[in-house]
Amino acid sequence: SSCLICVLQNLFQLHVVKIGVDYKIQGLRVLLSYSSASSSTSSIGTNYPF
Repeated sequence: SSCLICVLQNLFQLHVVKIGVDYKIQGLRVLLSYSSASSSTSSIGTNYPF
């Protein structure tokens, strides 16, 4: 039974790690979209300084 508990704990830890990785990837995508949007707006600002 202790082996079963260990297996369940390992599966739970893997699930938590997967959730964390998914959140990190989602956050990186959001950061990339924001950075690309800000860079495009900044380039527009440099093209039209007024």
